[in-house]
Amino acid sequence: MNSVRVVGLGPGEKAYILPAAIEAIQKADILIGAQRHLDAFSEYGKQTFCIAHRFEQMIGFIKEKANKQNIAVVVSGDTGFYSLLRYLKSNLPDQEFDVIPGISSITLMFARLGFMYDDAFTTSMHGKELDVARIVREYKKVGLLTDGKATPAAIAQKLESAGVKGKLMAIGERLSYADEKISKLTPEQAKKYEADLLSVVVIYDEDIRV
Repeated sequence: MNSVRVVGLGPGEKAYILPAAIEAIQKADILIGAQRHLDAFSEYGKQTFCIAHRFEQMIGFIKEKANKQNIAVVVSGDTGFYSLLRYLKSNLPDQEFDVIPGISSITLMFARLGFMYDDAFTTSMHGKELDVARIVREYKKVGLLTDGKATPAAIAQKLESAGVKGKLMAIGERLSYADEKISKLTPEQAKKYEADLLSVVVIYDEDIRV
């Protein structure tokens, strides 16, 4: 059975895709991923399978094709940080995987701020309820992937309502692209800020240096 490659595409801009990831995509017979990712590599003329919430069909497709063709599943960011890899391994327990990491947007955001993140709390807010105020009080640095519900403004409102003091919020939008924007705001300012739908937020102590 051929190994299925799971390939991290980084934060978005092609300059941030690792050479090993490009090589894996070039060698693949089939690319699986979101339509925007497949469109980004249309120049290679590969057979494609667009996921578009068709997760069960994707599993069946991989089972059918993996013995005969080389498959690369392309995912946003890093393969080890809230990616499709967990679902693939849970639903294809007998399949071998070759995992190629990418640069996550969380990694890039901390780099933009010049902060270490090995002592930070990091998570995704996608589809989950989180006691942000408690976590922010416990950690000097908190990195969050936001979504349409858990927006930076909603997070800021929770912090203000809980009486959290001495924190700043850095909001990263369109990270890695030419129109990238990073805003450093107080929670009071951030609660009125309309951010891009998929933003990265880092909440940190006002006096932090690294």
